[in-house]
Amino acid sequence: MNLHGFPAAEESRARREAASWDVVPGRRFDYGSYATLKERLGDRLKAAGYAYGEAHGTVAIDRDKHAATVDLESRPGPLVHLGRTSIDGNGGIPARKLLNRVTWKTGDLYDPRDLATTQGRLYDLGVFSSVRVDLPPAPTEVADVAIAVKPGPLHEVRTGGGLGIERIREEARARFEWTVSNFLGGLRRLRLRVQPAWVVIPSVSDPRYSGPAAENDVQLTQPDLLGSRVTGHVLAGYDLGIAEGYRYYGPRAQLGLERPLLRDPPPRGRFVESAVPRLLQRRRGRLRRRGRIGSSAS
Repeated sequence: MNLHGFPAAEESRARREAASWDVVPGRRFDYGSYATLKERLGDRLKAAGYAYGEAHGTVAIDRDKHAATVDLESRPGPLVHLGRTSIDGNGGIPARKLLNRVTWKTGDLYDPRDLATTQGRLYDLGVFSSVRVDLPPAPTEVADVAIAVKPGPLHEVRTGGGLGIERIREEARARFEWTVSNFLGGLRRLRLRVQPAWVVIPSVSDPRYSGPAAENDVQLTQPDLLGSRVTGHVLAGYDLGIAEGYRYYGPRAQLGLERPLLRDPPPRGRFVESAVPRLLQRRRGRLRRRGRIGSSAS
């Protein structure tokens, strides 16, 4: 196996990655492992800051010697630092509130995880149906970041119902929930929830106690309080219930603040979801070398 054009700091990592996929001298050639290795090496280049980096390869087969020569070529392009960040398509939502969710600063080295995390943060606001984070198509050392968002429906209604049967209680329950995103601007979320029910104790066939019950509340959520990563919650509700021998009713209130203590978890996507297939592919490669399953190449 030969490596060409890899940055000095990345060549040793590329050889270790190749060894982990058994694309090394003396091992049986497996096209699936080779194709996955190329993809992984491209990902490695991007993770190292080469936003436009790609890995290409060729395989020369010598049928007489039963040998394959693998040549892997790196085309890293420039080492990219992030420039100005712009927001497009936000409509009446202030751009500064969206920029507060960006995980990089001007001049930071490109990291694909930052872009994916920012995309996830914007989706989490619940007001956008699509979020795109793009760099200029032409390679450049300083890349401005364009974030294009598309507002989704700001009003959502959910309804439902069901039956509950327990040893000493049976009930029929309905549910109505209305959510308003970007309530009065500022990315606030207002949720109104009403859950009425009719309760029979202990059963419909032997009704000793029966009557209405309900859980009702209004919740207001404000993300990014005072430009921070703190989210505030205010809830006010009124509940009505029935139990064996008594009824109860009264108000309910909650006030809370939350803030992630650690860095955002890895975004769901290529960097996380590729882990399981990668392990399965390695296992498949080992089985092929032991002759327990067949192999094919194209």
